[in-house]
Amino acid sequence: MKSKILRMLRNTDEFISGQSICDTLNISRTAVWKYINQLKMEGYEIEAISNKGYHIVQYPDIVTKEEIESQLVLKESETENIIKKVVFYDEVDSTNNVAKQAAEDGEQSGTLFVTEHQTAGRGRRGKTWVSPAGSEIFMTLLLRPEINPAAAPMLTIITAMAVAYALNDIIKDISNNNANDMTNHVVGDISKNSIKDISNPIVEDASSNSDKNILNFIVEDTSKNGGKDILNPIVKNISKNGVPVECFIKWPNDIVMGNHKICGILTEMSAEPDWTNYVVIGIGINVNTEQFDDEVNGIATSIYRQTGVKVKRSTIIVHFIKHFSQMYTKFIETCDLSAFIEDYNTLLINCGRQVQIHENNCSYTALAQGIDKFGRLIVEKEDGQKTEIMAGEVSVRGLYGYV
Repeated sequence: MKSKILRMLRNTDEFISGQSICDTLNISRTAVWKYINQLKMEGYEIEAISNKGYHIVQYPDIVTKEEIESQLVLKESETENIIKKVVFYDEVDSTNNVAKQAAEDGEQSGTLFVTEHQTAGRGRRGKTWVSPAGSEIFMTLLLRPEINPAAAPMLTIITAMAVAYALNDIIKDISNNNANDMTNHVVGDISKNSIKDISNPIVEDASSNSDKNILNFIVEDTSKNGGKDILNPIVKNISKNGVPVECFIKWPNDIVMGNHKICGILTEMSAEPDWTNYVVIGIGINVNTEQFDDEVNGIATSIYRQTGVKVKRSTIIVHFIKHFSQMYTKFIETCDLSAFIEDYNTLLINCGRQVQIHENNCSYTALAQGIDKFGRLIVEKEDGQKTEIMAGEVSVRGLYGYV
């Protein structure tokens, strides 16, 4: 019920009367008052005026069930949104662990598990995922796709694409600084001035003289394939220090920004030889993180560290759901990545670059050429031989660093 009230308040810039809420949701005025007070306690700034009703002035940066659901339309059957349920926890050991247990207990496909804090987050190859509270996104999506288990790992690829698209949506909004949209994306007050001139709380300690990476907006031609596949001129976001601020994918599923990792994805499944019981896709995104442990500081980054702007995490989740839902529906039709190869390769930061392949006890240098319809990375060795490599079997690094 609280999600429905919050959705009603979100969907208008005007005051909405308590009686209107009562009539629409068939609840009492006392119940409305109770839910409004709960929202206030959670950090929503709600203006209440007698004979006018309620109006939201400011939204907190939280990722609760109600905050997410109020921005979605949860339906039993629709192609635009596969999320049927959101489950929120203040703290868990790992959202993947929670999702797997829920799946074993019969939880429905399309359930999204979200938490503010993980105590035992994990990445690929069992690596620990550092999980501070209140500044990052930790979520796991439970799916029950009717696909062969061999196709399930490909869901990691479309998840990476959906995350990259969602983050780039937010970055574009930051760059455009559209005052009407930014109130739903950015933490703080809004200025109609260009971002480089902002000195109010939208950007912490940020002004035209700040050392922060405040975005400027330019247009440039780009090519990642050594001139083979020149892209049309596209809008690029450039930080104050000249570093491109845009999300790409490091094969197979790390999301990178400014050549640093901003998101990790861990996909796990339960399956029979010819049947997939369920798949859980865990996603960790560094959003408003200011500092990282020394162990990962040279590799990790966040939206805040790249742009100087703090954004609302729930908005990123909603954008991810939109993109993933569209791609998941298309993927299920073919159970391969044939419909996504071109788009993925455009996002692939390795594409057209020399990479170092570490396989078993040997290493070699090759030119990354993109993926095939199964998500395998196609590389050309120094002798001209082409081969496909599988995720999980090898490690791919840039010649001079992480990417």
